[in-house]
This record gives sequence, structure tokens and C-alpha cells, in this order.
Amino acid sequence: MKLLNRREVLAGFAGTSIFSMAGFHPAFADDGYIELTARETKIKLKGLAGPDSELMGYDGLVPGPTLRFTRGQMVRIRFRNELDVPTTVHWHGIRLDNAMDGVPGLTQDAIPPGGSFDYEFTPPDAGTFWYHAHVDSWSQVARGLFGALIIDEVTPAFAPENDHVLVLTDWRVDDAGAFDVASMGGMHEFEGGGRIGNLLTVNGVEKPEIPVSSSSAQRLRLINTSTARILKLELTDAKVAIIARDGQPLASPKEVSGDILLGPAQRVDLTAEFAPDVPAELNEFGGIVMARFIPSGPATAQASPVLVPADLPVPDLATIRWIPLLMEGGVSGRLKDPEIAQLHGGMAMKATAPPLWAFNNVVGMGDKPLFEAAGGESIGIEMTNKTEQYHAIHIHGHDFRIIRQTGPANTTWFDTVVIAPAEVMRIAFVAGKPGKWMIHCHVLEHSVAGMDTWFRVS
Repeated sequence: MKLLNRREVLAGFAGTSIFSMAGFHPAFADDGYIELTARETKIKLKGLAGPDSELMGYDGLVPGPTLRFTRGQMVRIRFRNELDVPTTVHWHGIRLDNAMDGVPGLTQDAIPPGGSFDYEFTPPDAGTFWYHAHVDSWSQVARGLFGALIIDEVTPAFAPENDHVLVLTDWRVDDAGAFDVASMGGMHEFEGGGRIGNLLTVNGVEKPEIPVSSSSAQRLRLINTSTARILKLELTDAKVAIIARDGQPLASPKEVSGDILLGPAQRVDLTAEFAPDVPAELNEFGGIVMARFIPSGPATAQASPVLVPADLPVPDLATIRWIPLLMEGGVSGRLKDPEIAQLHGGMAMKATAPPLWAFNNVVGMGDKPLFEAAGGESIGIEMTNKTEQYHAIHIHGHDFRIIRQTGPANTTWFDTVVIAPAEVMRIAFVAGKPGKWMIHCHVLEHSVAGMDTWFRVS
């Protein structure tokens, strides 16, 4: 197949939508592997007339190519590293074998410059996922090493033209509109709220116009790939319902009555019904326009497809074992005599990121797990945020539920959850495949500065 670079894509789709290119992915090798390469690239973040930004991209694209497979299909990806620094790929939200999880020093060695690694896994769940670098991710993800990973239902619920992948990202750019490399690694970002950008893009484009049909319900797959920004989103002039969170379908659609909060690494799938010839906007907090939808076609009575929830094991609250996870640190909560972990394998913090954050007074990834569990055991984590910052806690290889103290049971599944300052939150899951699984804050500056740990499933 002919591969297009990003400039050719933008030029060829000027005035139309590049957002429904569901099958756009890298080339296949002769042995059936998809080839995916990380390399340095130049991207214009402020449109074709803007300056070049020195970034990293998969196959030269930012975001990387959308990888699309079917639930139960074997995924074979030959990843090549053409950067001048080590890297790996993490398949965020996929319940895969531990050896394929992409965490250096925990599940595999970092892939050196010029090296390669064959990733193989069979996704058990259909949904919206993503992939990104997991070495110095605070820097490599911020520079563009991320992309959408879509696992379709065996019988797709939406027609391809009604299924839109929207990769949402914020960037820090200078006055000319180029990526601000000089601002990387600021201490205030490591000890504060992380790196917040001043430019928002959707699939790498600022304020795109996306043509949609008003004669059928549209599926919008929103992925927040920002390193720290919590998006507060509103879709105007459309009938909107949430149908999935973090790749997992809800038991029934939930109509949106207010803003949609989407933390770093989180995803939400929406159904949207647009009125004919009435443009709609996807706005971020403060009325910042991220994208405009341009509907066309006749108005029709619509019935949105209903997704089938995955058959995930439900934790048994009668036998659950609770694990405390205390979050401390930051600019206003200096750590007192923390234990500095002998960092696990290749999971080293950067010299520019001193020990600023801790889980249970331990900074970083050590050789001792947070806990050990048998496969099939119900595990609960009681998280207490004693800091003045928000944290986005991600558990690798597992989906969990938030356990309420009162009220009806929460049946929504997550793999990443935002916990507010001074909040106590309990989550629960069933220990899955064997191996070493990471838990960390997906405000990536917090992660590299100490908010990392792991657990073992036997």
C-alpha cells in the first residue's frame, strides 16, 4: 500500500475530514507484521504556513498512525527504534500478556537506538485504546510519540464513515508557533501540576472542521494524550450520550447533561446526533474551540447502536483485600524522610527530576512490589491524595471499578482515574494475567519524579 506523509495527508484532505481514516496504518512486512518506526520528524503544529517543530513521531506522523484491529485478532507489530535514545511502546488499556506491556526494566529491556522488538498480543476487548512511549515518557510523549489503537467489534456497531477517532493533545509552543523545546524539564512542572500547553490540537490539527452526517448517529472516540492536562469538554448543538469509558462500554448509554471531564490518558466514546446544517463545536474549558463539526444530510429519527459490555470479572467485595496507597509530595507538601527506591531495572528517573512525589512514602520503582496477588483474587486499593494537585492513576493490564461508600453500585470500568486534592477514593479489580504490573500517575512529570510502583500477579 502507498503510505502518505502528514503533509500529503493534510493537502489531500483539505476541506474534508482526515478524521475518519479508520484503516490508515503502517506497512506490512513480508511475514505479516505491521512495521512501526519511531524517528525524529518535523511537524507544523500551527498549520501549513506555520514553522516546523522538531518532534518525535511514529512513521514520521504526529499523532502516530491509527492502528485498527478486530477483537480477538492477533496483533503483530515489529517496532523499530530510529531515535538516538532508548524507547519502548506501551499499549495503553489492553489486557495483554505481561511481556508485551512495554515497561522498561519491568516487562522488557528498553529498545536501544537501532534496535527492534516484536510485539504480539490478542486484544480481548473491543474499544478505544492508544499507544505511547514508556521511556522518559514525560519527554517522549510530549514530543509526539503517541497514537490511537482501535479494537473493533467483530460486527462493527457503526459504519466506518460514522466512526471518528479524535486524538486530543495540548502543546507548549513559542511565540512563533513552534514546539517549545527550551521549556522542557522545568522544576515547577515536576513539582506542580505538570506540563500544560498553550495550543490544543485534534489529530494534530488546530481547530479542524469535521464533516459529519446528520442522518445517522456518529461515534466520537475521544483520547486525551496530553501529559498533564485534564480536559473539560462540551459538545454544543448536538444530542450527546456517553457509551464507553476507557475502552469499556457502559451497560447503557448515559446522556450528557454537563461537561465531560477527561484526564490524561483517559478515553470516552460518545454518540452524537447532529441537526442538519447546524455546526457544532467541541469546546474545552473557558470556551476554547478544539474542533467544529459540519453536519449535512436529511434529519431522520435515529436509534443509536448499543455496545455490548465486555465480560470482565467483577471483584468480590466480601472477600476483597484492601491495599492502602498514600500520595504525598509536590511543591506545597515536601516529602519528609522518604524511602528512595533502588529503582527497578531500567526504570530510572531523569537527573532533572529529583524525588518529589511518593506512594506510601516510597519514591520511584523499587525491587519490592506494592503487593502480590494470586490470579483471580479480588484486590481493592484505597487511594488517599494528601497533595494539592490532581493525579491520574493508571493501572496496567487491568480494568477497575470505583467503589462508592453509599448509593448504587458503580458498574463503569476504568483503567485510569483522576483523584482530586484531599480526596479518598477506593477502586477494585480482579487480579488478571501473571506478571509484574505497573501503577503510576499519568501526569507524566509526577510519574518520573517518583509516583511509580508495581504489583505482582502469580
